[in-house]
Amino acid sequence: MSWISVLAALLLGACQGPWPCVTGGLHRAGDRVASGRAFYGDPIVGHALAWNGLGDVPVYGAGVQNAWFWEDRLAVGLGLDLMSFDRPGDQAFGAELDTRVRYFYGEVGDLGGFFDFTGGYRQADHAVPPDGTKGNFTFSFGPGFEYRVREEESLLLGVEFHHMSNGRGRNSPRNPSQNELLFWVGYGWSW
Repeated sequence: MSWISVLAALLLGACQGPWPCVTGGLHRAGDRVASGRAFYGDPIVGHALAWNGLGDVPVYGAGVQNAWFWEDRLAVGLGLDLMSFDRPGDQAFGAELDTRVRYFYGEVGDLGGFFDFTGGYRQADHAVPPDGTKGNFTFSFGPGFEYRVREEESLLLGVEFHHMSNGRGRNSPRNPSQNELLFWVGYGWSW
């Protein structure tokens, strides 16, 4: 099978019929997966999708996550990321705690495609973006892939649109925010 047909099967859903996959898949109800990941966030300055971002601070770091599969293909999880921000003239460091919903929409052999939705809170030791605040609420969404390399171990790869807005609230006349395209790679263990 060529890589183009594998990609097409994943993007179009490898299940039979016109409905999304709801049973089966790489993970079943009751499975638990712990993972570690490394990431890089490239800022998107200006209007992106429905959100305007003023921040232009690149971010990189590493984190851990744990997911519990409530149903076949559907997991909820918690994650903790530690990060560094390349602020003009100095570094800032922070941590983000998030909740995650992951849905596996199809697979071909040991390769599965999923979509993530997250929401969380990020705290830094300096304001990020520089004219923002130290604390920010976050959300993200985006696709990813899991490749099972052994029975209970997987390589993970994904990209997310990540948004953070400061803690002043949406009704504040000054609410600097940042959008970033977050690229990540990880390794997971079923337990």
